Amino acid sequence: MGHRANYVVIENGKTDIYYTHWGAVTAPAVLLSGPENVLKFARELKRDSELMEIYWAQGGVFLDYDNRQMSFFHCLDPIANVYVRRQLVRALQAIWSGWTVSYEAHHQIAFHQKLGLDPYEAEVAKAHEEKTYLDTSDPLATETDLSQTLSRRGPGSWITVRTATGQLRDWMFYAPRRAQGLFDQPSDDQTRNVFLPQLNMGELSSQQYGIRAIVSLQPNVRGDLDQSYNAQAYQILSMGPDLLNILPSLKPFTALPQEGSGQEPHQGAFIDEQSRTIWFWENYELYPHEVEPLARRWPDWQVHKHADGMIHHLALSGRSATLYKVPDQRAIKELIDEVASCDERVNPALIAAMTRGTPQAVLGKEVKLLDEPAFARGFFRMEKPATTTDERRKLLRKLFREINSEA
Repeated sequence: MGHRANYVVIENGKTDIYYTHWGAVTAPAVLLSGPENVLKFARELKRDSELMEIYWAQGGVFLDYDNRQMSFFHCLDPIANVYVRRQLVRALQAIWSGWTVSYEAHHQIAFHQKLGLDPYEAEVAKAHEEKTYLDTSDPLATETDLSQTLSRRGPGSWITVRTATGQLRDWMFYAPRRAQGLFDQPSDDQTRNVFLPQLNMGELSSQQYGIRAIVSLQPNVRGDLDQSYNAQAYQILSMGPDLLNILPSLKPFTALPQEGSGQEPHQGAFIDEQSRTIWFWENYELYPHEVEPLARRWPDWQVHKHADGMIHHLALSGRSATLYKVPDQRAIKELIDEVASCDERVNPALIAAMTRGTPQAVLGKEVKLLDEPAFARGFFRMEKPATTTDERRKLLRKLFREINSEA
C-alpha cells in the first residue's frame, strides 16, 4: 500500500537518497515549485541508505544541483499518459530555466544506473525475467499466434512496416483472453489475495506495467505466464526477419487509432526495411536489457526503443500526427486538474482506517493494526507540496498562456 518515490539529491559532490511513502502522487506538483523549493522539500523527507527495488517505485526525482540536471518519472494516471506527460515536461522546462529537464523512460532502473548500482541485484527483480527471451534466440510467438490475435482496432501492439519499396502497412495485435484473465479474474483464492489488494490500492497496474511486474509478486504462477503469448511487441518481434514474411499474409488495418481514446495502443514497433532499423516502444516504462535479445534475433539490423507513444510512432513512419494527437488544450486541462488537486486525491489516514477491517476479510482471522508510531513511522502521512491547490492552478494557467504565446 502506498505510492512510493525516491528523491535523489546530488549537491557539492555528495549524494543523498530520500524516501517518501506517498510522494509519487505529489511529485509533479512539488517539481512545479522550482529548484530551491524542491531541495527544501527533499531535505525534509526520510533519509534512506539505498534506493527502492525497481518494481516498488511509482515515481522518482533525480536532482543533480552540481550539473543543473533534473529528471523524473511518474507511473500514475493521468500523468502516466504520454500526452499529459508532454505538457508537464514543457511546463517544467520553463520553470527550471537553465537546467536540463528530462523524463526517465527507464524509471527506477535509471536511478540505479546513475548511481552505479545493479538494478537487478534484488531477487524480486530477477523473478520476472523471461529466460527464453533473454538467453536464447527462440521466437516467443508463432504464425498462428499472430493470426489469432489480429485486431481491427486497438488497444494492442501496433506494428508498422515500411517495405523495401516504401509502402507503409499497419497491423494491430490484441492480447488473448487467457492473458487478460490473469489480471481481471484471478483463478484461485491465493492469487486473488495477492493481486486484488495491490491493483485496487493503485500499487500496480497491469495496463501500465504489463505482465512482468505482476509475475514478480507471484512467482508460483510465473511458469504459466512465461509460456503465455499475450501479443506484446517484444514477443512479436522475437520472430526475427521471418516476421516480415508472415505479416503480408495477414489483413492490415487502415483506421488509425486516436491518442487518448480507448483504442490507443500502449506499445508497438516501426520496422523500416529500407534502413533496416526497428523502433519498438512502450508508453510507460522501458527495460534497457530488452534491446540486446532483439538485436540478436535481427542480425545486421539497428534496434532502438522509445517511450513516446503512438505520436512518435507516426512521426518515425513519416506521417503527420495532427489528426490523431490529443489537442494541447485538453492535455493541459487534464494536467492542471491533476496537479492542482493531487494532494487531495489520496488520504492515507482514511486508508489506515480502512485497513483495520481488511485483515479479517483477507486472512480469515482478526489481526490488530498497531498505532502508527509502533507500526511504521510516517506510513500514514503524506508530505504536502509547498504550494496550494489554487496557487498551482493559477501558476499553470499563466505559464501555458506564456508558453503558447511564444510558440
